[in-house]
Amino acid sequence: MSFSKDLKTFAINFGEVSDKVFRGTSIAMTKSIVERTPVDTGRARGNWFPTLGTPSTKVVESEDYPSDDAIVGRAAKTLNSHKMGQSFYLTNNLPYIQRLENGWSEQARNPNGMVEITVNEFQREVDKQANKHRR
Repeated sequence: MSFSKDLKTFAINFGEVSDKVFRGTSIAMTKSIVERTPVDTGRARGNWFPTLGTPSTKVVESEDYPSDDAIVGRAAKTLNSHKMGQSFYLTNNLPYIQRLENGWSEQARNPNGMVEITVNEFQREVDKQANKHRR
């Protein structure tokens, strides 16, 4: 095998592993944020929207909110069309989401928020995902 073929094989494998780590981390982080979102009516949890490339501007006013698994499933489906270098967003546009993040809700399990705690766990999750796909 030539050096250029070896390099091409490495690049392909690296890209595949990087994509798996990106997707796995994004899904795990989505799940963490959604599960940590305080629940009263379910509206706050139901307004997390995964997108690629640009953040969502969507807000759902319905009383029929999706389950946590459905929201994580939306993230997984969204990530199926992810291309290398594309940003993943998990957006919640409710006017009171920042207050929930700051512990405003009586249902909050942790007054330190849902996003901040999850972001602080980011590197650990990346490492976990990378170890899953190590060859």
